[in-house]
Amino acid sequence: MSFVVARMQKLKADNLVGLGNHDQRKTSNHSNQDIDVSRSHLNYDLVAGRTNNFKTDIQSYI
Repeated sequence: MSFVVARMQKLKADNLVGLGNHDQRKTSNHSNQDIDVSRSHLNYDLVAGRTNNFKTDIQSYI
């Protein structure tokens, strides 16, 4: 079964770098120990044309 998680939260621009690293699983310290990082390459973005940097993407959008 597939599912989508959508979340709205007010953030400052400085927090976007850390949020992007968390979302792209660039760190090895995960709060959820059940994450299978060997399958991370199967993840995909629903919005085409994004980079791997949330701050840059949002600043270009604004």
